[in-house]
Amino acid sequence: MASAVPWGKFVACNVHVAHGLGNAMGSLYNARFTGTPMILTAGQEEQGHGLMEPLFYGPLVQMAEPLVKWAVEVTRLEDLPRIVRRAAKIATTPPTGPVFISLPGDTLNAEADIELGRSTRVDTRVAPSREALDALVDRILSARRPVLVVGDEIVKSDALDEAALLASRLGCPAYLRLSPIARISSPIIHASWVRCRATNSKRAKFLRLTIS
Repeated sequence: MASAVPWGKFVACNVHVAHGLGNAMGSLYNARFTGTPMILTAGQEEQGHGLMEPLFYGPLVQMAEPLVKWAVEVTRLEDLPRIVRRAAKIATTPPTGPVFISLPGDTLNAEADIELGRSTRVDTRVAPSREALDALVDRILSARRPVLVVGDEIVKSDALDEAALLASRLGCPAYLRLSPIARISSPIIHASWVRCRATNSKRAKFLRLTIS
């Protein structure tokens, strides 16, 4: 499942039946931990064939459920477009994360006239109240030794430059905490960005402008 994919981009991956999903569980955990918007699919034995306990059979949905936002098995070909579109919407809706689709062999071999439908997305952007922002500014300005610590979300939002600028205006050190498997290529990332001097008045002016 390892590949050079731009950070935060919607991706898809396919593995082979139960042992493929089992081998992918470590990577699937990483995808869950970093909030990677991803559809993971796996082939499955024909429906009903599991009663024969074939070599490559396993309860794929139950296996994947602890590590994904949503897991489902396609039992009718006619449902496949709706399932894929719903999976994409769930994966890309914040907090983003992986989803899983099990594809039984008899469903994949079926033929039918199906309606592809259309994509929909949920806008989940929100903002804190003005009162909450003012309280945050006052708390930062009253801090004796402020430190800015940011995580993966800053990278996903492409806000590293803004975070560095905020730390510079505040005159405080900034630290970037990433998951162990995160890969980014921004030139401004270091263990500590920048430390500079700033008066309380400059800090206050910058913060007030930032939240306006």
